[in-house]
Amino acid sequence: MGNPYLPAMRKKRSLWEKNTIKAFQWWAQNMRSYYPKGYLIDGDFGIQSRKAAQRWMKAYGNYSRAIDGDFGPYSLDGLRRTLDRLVNFSFTVTLPNGTKQAYSGKLPKISSFPQKDYVLKWQTYLAKQG
Repeated sequence: MGNPYLPAMRKKRSLWEKNTIKAFQWWAQNMRSYYPKGYLIDGDFGIQSRKAAQRWMKAYGNYSRAIDGDFGPYSLDGLRRTLDRLVNFSFTVTLPNGTKQAYSGKLPKISSFPQKDYVLKWQTYLAKQG
């Protein structure tokens, strides 16, 4: 069975809203056990959802702090590194003069979440997972 929240999430690209959070909660609960069975899939990015995100980042070696649900600077940095590792947004363009310009697609460091580029990469990752 695929993630039932993906169709609604896809309608709200780049927006951190309930369907994106539900898609993450469902994936974290059903595909990876990062979000405990029995917890509500409610679209609230509360402490249990934040802990699930920290477990996901830790599994990829991008978060080494305590799983505490505090989404502070260490979590934001871990999220940036995890998303950059899992979702490639790099591309190259050819300029009118024939030179090629490469863009890394890497996320900038941020001090607060959500940010549009982070959400879009997270949504892209979830959509790939099904």
